[in-house]
Amino acid sequence: MTTLDIRVRRRGRALRSLAAAGIAALLLSGCGQGTGTGTTTDVPPTQQPDGVAENQEGVSKNPYGGEALSRGEAKSGGEIRVGLPANVESLDPIATFNGPAFAVGLAVYDRLMKLDPSGKPVGELAESMTSDDNKTWIMKLPSDVTFHDDTPFNAQAVVAHLERLGSPESRSQSAGDIRAIQSMRAVDDTTVEFVLQTPWSGFPKVFTRWAPAYVPSPTAVAAGGATYGLKPVGVGPFKVETFSPGNEIVLVRNPNYRVGGLPKVDKLTYIPATDTQSRLAANISGQLDITTTQSAQDFDQAQNGGLVVLRQPVSTYTDILMNLSKPPFDDPRMRIAVAQAIDTEAINQTVYGGRHKVMKGLFAESHPYHVAVDWPPHDPEAAKKAVEELQAEGRTVDFEIAVPQPQEMQRSAQLIQQMLTDVGMAVQLKISDQPEMVTSAAAGNYTAQIRYIGILPETDNVLWQNWYSGSRGNLAKAGDPEVDRILIAARAADPADQQELYQEFQREAARWMPIVPLVQTQNAMLVGPKIGGHPGASGEGVPEEIDMREVWVK
Repeated sequence: MTTLDIRVRRRGRALRSLAAAGIAALLLSGCGQGTGTGTTTDVPPTQQPDGVAENQEGVSKNPYGGEALSRGEAKSGGEIRVGLPANVESLDPIATFNGPAFAVGLAVYDRLMKLDPSGKPVGELAESMTSDDNKTWIMKLPSDVTFHDDTPFNAQAVVAHLERLGSPESRSQSAGDIRAIQSMRAVDDTTVEFVLQTPWSGFPKVFTRWAPAYVPSPTAVAAGGATYGLKPVGVGPFKVETFSPGNEIVLVRNPNYRVGGLPKVDKLTYIPATDTQSRLAANISGQLDITTTQSAQDFDQAQNGGLVVLRQPVSTYTDILMNLSKPPFDDPRMRIAVAQAIDTEAINQTVYGGRHKVMKGLFAESHPYHVAVDWPPHDPEAAKKAVEELQAEGRTVDFEIAVPQPQEMQRSAQLIQQMLTDVGMAVQLKISDQPEMVTSAAAGNYTAQIRYIGILPETDNVLWQNWYSGSRGNLAKAGDPEVDRILIAARAADPADQQELYQEFQREAARWMPIVPLVQTQNAMLVGPKIGGHPGASGEGVPEEIDMREVWVK
């Protein structure tokens, strides 16, 4: 059998060529787009696919509004090969994780809490989380779970993880959530008490996803030290067999997993495949069993190639992330001029064949809290005038945009570059790999990036991480007093009272302009003929983050 080699060299490396079978498939199938980088959110769908895909046997809706697959009776055993849209550099929760790292982490660690189809946080690994005043919270844990290294999973392990996550050396964007805790203690082996600095009604949602949800073995952390992320140990359905940064990740079944009959497969191999064309071709040729896409342009090609296209709820959109702490984007006039110069419908038509929706604000129209705002329309003449004013004041209007590798992102960037050039801005494009972009954004060592972001019904933590001035995840590196006021009020408010505050946030964001939203994605999982069952997305923000426990081979 031909060996698949779609790994990439570390930062600055070019994509290695596919093996002969993959190249042949690529030539037969033509170009395709796929999943890129970005910050995403959690929870249930904001926009569900209409109906069920036609001419695809075994496809049905799952409880979260996405499409699932079931072909015959579920079986156990076998191996699945999954294509990752970006490299994974570490599996330590305190590292700067990207989306694929969280996807792999879900299989290794499990998660403390999860969101049900209504968006309510419920127990997953933890049994429950309750509070009488939204300030003191009690988390109850099971008594009979062990880590892969036989270390007991208990309240002490949870506290040790969260203390480490909130420590000064943590690079996690979730560190600020943990620093909102005034005190925490293990009451006994199965009980953790949290006392927050201020009331927070959505606190349990912190443990449904991202780093706080993934508890590592304290024994393995102590033994591994700074290199723990290369030898991660959790309680999840799969154990790590081999892992090195930028290469394939091999997971094997955890025979002592807490849920009987799961996982279904014996072996799960994640293979970095950052080139979107090659990733889709490898899926069609059978070298990969599951890949993902956020471009509707891939749907027809994938289905014609024998893949099942499982459409998932739309939760994300492309945007231009800007560093507001330095020129030229420290001036709101420049941010508005960029928005006015870009014709988002032209991007939709040219790059996505008109099959996506353009954004006119930070919340998609399908979001339950969406409100129409006075968003800058496409107005190149107004953008030109603003550029001339800024130049007359001696301010620079030239900058560099970092662009990830997916072809649809690069094509969008080229259109944007021309549109900005037409209004007098000199813009350079820098093609970058995803880990480099994540690291640069976290450090504030960038001017602008094209990325993905999503804002779902679980809104408070997402907005806080991205745009509260004191948040570690605030990649804009600046805040706004009115936005801070709204976010503080919304975090303390009961969910029933949050809608008005989040509508106010949208109006203030249209004034502040922390990002320039572009075009919504169209999320789907592309499943090969080897796969018998696939649950679809269960509320996660990007389609590669799925419950791999339930996937099975025919």
